[in-house]
Amino acid sequence: MSLQKAIRDINRRPDARAEFESAPEAFTARYELSAAEKAALSARDYGALYRLGVHGLLLRPFSLSARRARSRLPHR
Repeated sequence: MSLQKAIRDINRRPDARAEFESAPEAFTARYELSAAEKAALSARDYGALYRLGVHGLLLRPFSLSARRARSRLPHR
């Protein structure tokens, strides 16, 4: 499944994670994903990703990567 491969790449490859964080639309275009999969991935809609078949063991580190990315943002 391309969706799980995309998330695995984000989880395991710092270059893929950086690309996804900076340009999610460009990142998702490199994978054969449906419109619903692209939208869920770009929005980090964990519920939708789970319903689309992404295993929880992939979603957990993916969700944590979002928290790490937000923690690097400057505080307002």
